[in-house]
Amino acid sequence: TTAEGVETERELELIRQLGCRKIQGYYFGRPMGANEARGLFGKPSLSRAANS
Repeated sequence: TTAEGVETERELELIRQLGCRKIQGYYFGRPMGANEARGLFGKPSLSRAANS
């Protein structure tokens, strides 16, 4: 299950407390096109965010 629409740190904390580990929303980043998203792959900051 993926929690969608997370916009604040408080929402993130609550969802994690509920046991969800797949989370997405504006808290992590705005929507973007495929070409822009491809440009993110391999950047160190993206890897850290995904593993936190």
